[in-house]
Amino acid sequence: MENLINIGVIGCGYWGPNLVRNFSEVPGVRVKIVSDFKLALLTKMQARYPTIQITTDCQDIFTDPEIDAVVIATPVSTHYDLALAALKAGKHVMV
Repeated sequence: MENLINIGVIGCGYWGPNLVRNFSEVPGVRVKIVSDFKLALLTKMQARYPTIQITTDCQDIFTDPEIDAVVIATPVSTHYDLALAALKAGKHVMV
């Protein structure tokens, strides 16, 4: 598909799964990879969305050249550092 927007989501707590679900339903958007420290949450996410890659290292999202935008759904105290890292990696950011 041309003009496909690839998204990486950081955080699978309360908001992360809702954001993945919503973005997955948008035509022209693909949630490519989801990151969280808790493997159990990632495993549940991948069971529901088998095509999504999972990782416990958010750097995998920042360094993936296919990722266009990063969605941050983590505790507020982590927003600045994660958003800055994503911007420095040349990604669009939604916090």
